[in-house]
Amino acid sequence: MGFPMRHLVLALAVASCAPFVRPSEGEQDAGVATASVLEINGALLTPGVLTQIAPNAVATSPKFYLRKASGDAPDCWYGVFIADPSAAPTTPDGGQPNNGVLLSALGDMAKINGDATLGGNGRSTCPYPQSYAVGGNIPDNVKIGDELSVTGYFEPYCNYYNSSLGKCASDLFPEFTPDSPGAGPSGVVTDLTPGVPSVIIPPLLVQPSQISNVALNAIQYGGELVQVQNVTVSSSDAFGDVILNQADLWITPLIDNVSVAVTPGFGYCSVTGNLHFNGEPGDWEVRPRTQADLVPAPCP
Repeated sequence: MGFPMRHLVLALAVASCAPFVRPSEGEQDAGVATASVLEINGALLTPGVLTQIAPNAVATSPKFYLRKASGDAPDCWYGVFIADPSAAPTTPDGGQPNNGVLLSALGDMAKINGDATLGGNGRSTCPYPQSYAVGGNIPDNVKIGDELSVTGYFEPYCNYYNSSLGKCASDLFPEFTPDSPGAGPSGVVTDLTPGVPSVIIPPLLVQPSQISNVALNAIQYGGELVQVQNVTVSSSDAFGDVILNQADLWITPLIDNVSVAVTPGFGYCSVTGNLHFNGEPGDWEVRPRTQADLVPAPCP
């Protein structure tokens, strides 16, 4: 399974902070726009404008490895999914579409390129943040439920560029970019409650048909913490990723210590994870964050 070539990335410099005091509107940085997670997901921002996410976001995933640049370039990208904890529920299960954004940023490869255990033979390999301090502009210690103060740049991205057509072959998806797109300042990501969950965002219950390749409105769930129920493994690929219910809906673990059953016919009572477009036309992934996100059938 490949990852999107461009991800919701966020230009940031990182800091750790002592006790959190929520800023009032009057305390926002002068000249910095504000936008909610829902507005970013809805692509309602102007690209290239330094923006503060308000209210503060809550992480719905730990920091995870996102992708490596093609070839032997040492560019490793890492991400965190976030949501707006103050978003009013609009569905019977307490969820709201559009309440999810993927932050991504480059990691600091300079300290690990010479580590033979990570590649050797002059090649660079991206490590997993669960095992290494990968650095970069997203704090390594972000955990599910941490409150984050975030500024950065909105940037729509193309999930699937068709080189023969010379244009994007999919919809443009909203993202936040981790580095300044020009001469402007970088943004900032501050973990205000490192390792101490402030709010646990419940998953949005969705049907596989709502987020499969035929679901034209699936973009509204992109980045969101979702749950599908009563699903069955149809097949798997060489990487251990599985297709559910004969649809282009995959299960791809967010971190490497989550194990997914690959046997066709294996049933899950529920699968919870962040919804992520995988970079191929029409394919979506539910990305479990922990083993507890996978509940085998029969249901308790």
